[in-house]
Amino acid sequence: MIKNVLIFFTLFIIGFTGIIAFRIIQVRKSETNPYQTEKSSFKLQPPLLASEGKISSLSGVVRKFGRDDDDFHTIENGVILQGERLRTEKDSRVTVDFESAQIILDGESEVGFVDTIPSEFLIKQVSGKVVYKAKKTGNTVSIRDNIILVSLSSGQVTIANDNDRNRIKISINGEVKVAFVNKDNKTKVWDFRKGNVIVDLEKKELEVM
Repeated sequence: MIKNVLIFFTLFIIGFTGIIAFRIIQVRKSETNPYQTEKSSFKLQPPLLASEGKISSLSGVVRKFGRDDDDFHTIENGVILQGERLRTEKDSRVTVDFESAQIILDGESEVGFVDTIPSEFLIKQVSGKVVYKAKKTGNTVSIRDNIILVSLSSGQVTIANDNDRNRIKISINGEVKVAFVNKDNKTKVWDFRKGNVIVDLEKKELEVM
């Protein structure tokens, strides 16, 4: 009887020791071979309704920041998708045609194509001088630049950033609404058909020329 008990405890101790040794080996393997995540190949695609812009003319140096890019790179032609950006160098120029509008960037200009769905078309102008021409689709072209929002229903509008004077000049030849936030943090909206408008960014004032 005592012999059987001793055999049982001996087997128990051997089994328990084996389990502990197995766990130690597992831990050491996990330390020497840590789990490494694989780089995802997933790419965020633009909405199905988003329109594509085609570069119809280009001169000089034009750079694009694509949806899958880490920085701007030089291009000579191609397609512009929602979420991408374009930048022109000095003495350069590029024209992009979308379903809703034609957009012309002069030298040292930058824009971002925020929303290219025709019924919600929105461009963010970052710098420089850009011409926007509405196409006869019935869609409004919206442009945001600093504290202003310009809505172009027909015709064309040119928006030029004057960084030296800290102001924006808007040249209008068409059906345009201009909205901006004044110094009292109130949004003001103007309707224009033709003329020039100056927005003082420091004073937050709008002047019709």
